[in-house]
Amino acid sequence: WRGFDRCVVAIQVGLALLLVTSAGLLMTTLRHLSDSVGGSNPQTLMAIQIDSRGTPHSDTAMQALIPTMQARFAALPGVQSVAESYVVPLIYGGLPTGYLDLPGLEDRPEAEVEVATFAVGLGYFETLGIELIAGRDFNASDSRGAQKAAVISENVARQFFPGKSPLGEMIGFRGSARDMQVIGVVADAKQTDLRQPAPRTVYTLSGQSRAWGDRVVWAVRTTVGRATLVPAVR
Repeated sequence: WRGFDRCVVAIQVGLALLLVTSAGLLMTTLRHLSDSVGGSNPQTLMAIQIDSRGTPHSDTAMQALIPTMQARFAALPGVQSVAESYVVPLIYGGLPTGYLDLPGLEDRPEAEVEVATFAVGLGYFETLGIELIAGRDFNASDSRGAQKAAVISENVARQFFPGKSPLGEMIGFRGSARDMQVIGVVADAKQTDLRQPAPRTVYTLSGQSRAWGDRVVWAVRTTVGRATLVPAVR
């Protein structure tokens, strides 16, 4: 029996070590996953959505509300930065995709590679913690009526502009004009699934490219616990 007891203890110790090791691996995986959303720290990020569907408020009223609400959110104690968009990464299921169009692409295999398109507001990359690799971010000079601007992800730059800088290039999507000038390159960011590669993404500026219609989402970077901000946000 003494030998049997020792055997049972050995098995128990072995199982405990296996569980501890598995827990360590799981924590490491979760940490890597949480760090892969464009380099952001999700513990200090929150999303706010206003949806007017099913209410008497018109799309026009929503558009008028956006700058007012953004200013009010930005003024709350503990808010570091705010940016509006149509979606916030990993909260919604997907992004619109299309086929990129640029000179000479029709004769290359990349012509059939789909690229996500994502309209964002000023300060989006800073708020999400997505690093600017080259060029510049959107700014107030990129107004409606000015030259349309685009910021592309690093994997778009690698695949579609190998061995050259994409800055200044004119791009579009198949079936529309090549009327967007590449002004910047940002780090790849997971948008819909942490376990899938970051999608090739072309970012446009919401003020130039579209109106949000009946829904708008703000990404808010905080310096305090999110729970303390929720009552003020509501």
